[in-house]
Amino acid sequence: MASQRPRERAPYRYEIFRDKAGDFRVRFLTPSGEVLFSTEGFRTRQSAVSAIKTIQDTASSDRIEDVKQTTGL
Repeated sequence: MASQRPRERAPYRYEIFRDKAGDFRVRFLTPSGEVLFSTEGFRTRQSAVSAIKTIQDTASSDRIEDVKQTTGL
């Protein structure tokens, strides 16, 4: 009987895409395809790639801040 390997989960991933204005944007997706966040537009694909690298390099040391929202915004 062949042994079954555990089912591997699809990884979280970044996607680079062009918006309607022609700018490059990055979105970060869960394994199920849900968008967790997307970025502002970048003029070049290389700028979008640089944004991904910055996120990857700093994510483990970033702070989490709670922001108190005021009414009327």
